This record gives sequence, C-alpha cells and structure tokens, in this order.
Amino acid sequence: MTERREKQLEILQVVARHLPEGGDPDPLWHSIAPLLQEVFGEPKVTVVLRDKQLGEFRLDGAPLPVGNPASLSAPLRGNLMQGELKILASTSSTFEAEDGRMLVTVADLLASVLMQGRLYNQVLETNARLARLDDLSRDINTQKDVDGIVRVAALGLSDLIGADAFGLYTLTEGAPVLLASHGQKGVFPQSAELLGQGGRPLIGHPGSAQLRLGIQFIDSRCVLVELLRGGRSAVLGIVAIRLGPGIGGVPEEVRPLVSALAGHVAIAVDNTRLFDEMKRQASYDHLTGLAGRRHFSAELCREIDRARRNGSSLSMLMLDADHFKGLNDTHGHLAGDAVLRMLADVLREGTRSIDVLGRLGGEELGVLLPGAELELAATVAERLREAIETARVRWKDGEIGVTVSIGVACWTADQLPDDLIEASDVALYAAKERGRNQVALRATMETEESIRIASVLEATASEDQADTRDH
Repeated sequence: MTERREKQLEILQVVARHLPEGGDPDPLWHSIAPLLQEVFGEPKVTVVLRDKQLGEFRLDGAPLPVGNPASLSAPLRGNLMQGELKILASTSSTFEAEDGRMLVTVADLLASVLMQGRLYNQVLETNARLARLDDLSRDINTQKDVDGIVRVAALGLSDLIGADAFGLYTLTEGAPVLLASHGQKGVFPQSAELLGQGGRPLIGHPGSAQLRLGIQFIDSRCVLVELLRGGRSAVLGIVAIRLGPGIGGVPEEVRPLVSALAGHVAIAVDNTRLFDEMKRQASYDHLTGLAGRRHFSAELCREIDRARRNGSSLSMLMLDADHFKGLNDTHGHLAGDAVLRMLADVLREGTRSIDVLGRLGGEELGVLLPGAELELAATVAERLREAIETARVRWKDGEIGVTVSIGVACWTADQLPDDLIEASDVALYAAKERGRNQVALRATMETEESIRIASVLEATASEDQADTRDH
C-alpha cells in the first residue's frame, strides 16, 4: 500500500472516530486538515470548509494559493447544511481520480459528523430552554398580581430570545388594552387593533394603533405578537414582545416555546383575576357593592391606627332605613333590594373617595369619615339624609321612596373599634326613638343625659330640703 493511500485511509479513520461524538466541529477539523495537506502536498494545498452556518474554516498558517489554482471539491450534503469541502492547490499541482473519490467519502463522513453535532447541540439547547420554560412557568404561577407576572415573563424572555420590552394586553369591550408592561416606557400603544398575517383585522377598533400577529418591525425593531388564550381556547388578549437591538427575529425552533410561555401567562392572569374576584366577593356585599361587615371592620381598625398615629379625627355614621320591613311586605323583597342599591348609590355620590362605605347587615349601613370632627360628620349625615329623602326608585308602574335614621359618633383615643361602632349604633337608635328620619349625635345624647341626671339630682335635693323644713 502506497504512503498516499495510507494517508487517505488514516483520514477516513480519523473522521470515523469522531462520528459518535458530534458537538463542536473544530477539533475534528483541526485533526483532518493537516492530514489532507500531507496527502495533497503541504504546504502547497489550502483546505477550506465552507458552510452557510459555520462560515469558513481555514487551517491556521496555511498559505493562500496564488493565480488560478487547481481545485478539488466535494459537497457537504445534509438537511441541516449546504457547503463544500474544497482543496486548493498550486497551478502546477494535479489531482487524481482517486483523490476525488477519497474527498467525496471524507466529505460525506464529515457532513454526518457535523449534522450529528448540530442535532446534539439542538437537543441540548432545546432541553435547556424547556428547563428554563418550566422554571418560568413555576415562577409566573407564584405571582400574586399582574405586574409580577409581567415582570417574571419579561425577564425570562430576555434570557430566552433577547427581548427588552414586554406588553400584556387584555380585551376590554372587544379591543386589546395595555394592562401592564415591562421595559422602556411608551414602547407599546395603550390600545391596539390586532391584524392577522394577511392584514385582515381580527380584534380591536379601526383607527387604533395596529399590531400584527407574528413577527413585524416597528421603528426598525423586531416585535413578536402572540395570542393569550384561556379556557376552551377563548382569546383573553395578546402579548407584544420587542427584541433587543440588532436581533432580526426569533428562531423557528424557539417560537413554540414563546407560544407556550404566552399560554402560561394567560393561565396565570386568569387565575389572578379569579383570585381577585374571590377576594372582592369575600370583602364586598354583592347586592350594594359596599364593603361587607368583616371588611368594614378591618378598614375601621386601619383608620383608627392611622388616626392614633397622626393625631387626627375619625367619625362614623350608622344609617338604617326606616320601616324597611313594611316596605318589603308591601312591595316585595326585590323592591327592597332596589332600595338598598339606591341607598348605596346615594352614599357613594355624597362621600369622598377616602371614606369607607359598608353594609353592616340587613338595611343597616356604615360610613367612616377619616379626618372629620363630630360637627363636620353631622353636616355630612344631614346632607345624606336629605338626599335619600328626596331620592326615588322606579318600581313597576310607580316609585318607591324611603327615609333613614342616622347615628353619628366621633372616635376618642380611649376607644376600641367596637366601641366606636357601639357609640354610633346607640346614636342611631336614639334617632329612631325620636321619630326617625333624623340625625342623632352621640355627644349630644351624652350632654342631654348629663342634663337629665343633673335635673333629677337637683329635684331630689329640693325634695330633701323641703322634707327637712317640714320636720
């Protein structure tokens, strides 16, 4: 066997030994390139490996041929690459038919190794991305609010595809409206019209800023838009993802992961909304929309703590609809419900945003007035009483009116939350005993009681003096 033939076989053996390994092609390339040069007459031969993904590999230190060198090439064939293995020789060099056959065999083996390496790397990358996606989904599902969900998703997409801005849109009256975002402010419009790939409008209102499903470029930056789908594939909204500068798109193998992440975001947002609704139902009365008794009591404790820290005032109104049982008996409970909703509306319209309104039970309503002294609270109570007295509820062919009795009390530093409720409740029943449809103040009641007690004591003293004189 000739030395040249031995070198050819050695090259094939070197390539074959790397077949099970794959991975980085550099070690393989630097193993076979010197052998190829020896076979074809080093240093007159330059060996070049060209591929659209790998670029060009050239043996370090190899001189470039001059003029129009003879060449011998073999294709690198495979579904993951298109390239060639090429031998460049000096003009005086010649290649034999055996050289061509050997180079084709080497190229086929080399292509197999490179494709295997790429598949291996793709598996590693896919597994790493899936692991990252799994971590992200768990982190997203632990968030308690939408801002947290968006922040975690945005940071994950930054690692996954180099995103630098993330916008979450939910459907409001049939149009995508920006609910939360992460990254540079003002990147995404506040509301949008979503278009399909062909430009056909899908959701949103004409005239709004347009976003296209899939990949698009906005201000020379790549933006990816994905649908948010909830249960039964219902569309909840969209996510808009802007990639960093110089990133021209999302690799096809990564797109399913981005879609899966959007699915996790949709589930988390849906769960957050459900949780918020459950909290709202637990905290607020479903009929009037006012705070329920437990939530009202919690707010009362917070307001007392604030008043104690700041040395500020706090007053409470207790309202009760007059003759409410008779109203229900005459018109029915549905009419009573309508009246209670009307009372809640009057309270909302006649108080401040910082005031706390609650339904404490039946037709009994409460109002907390932070910062209000007794005199101001009495003024507010009278204004509410008058507004309710003139309000009417349309019912069937007529109208229903109602009046309220209101008790007013002002918190003092030695009072606990229940003490303030009791004080306003006592004042409320005083207002009812005096004829209803009026306001009674706890301080006035105490003053009147003191006067009554003093009068009784004075009368008793007078009687005692008269008895003494008689004796």
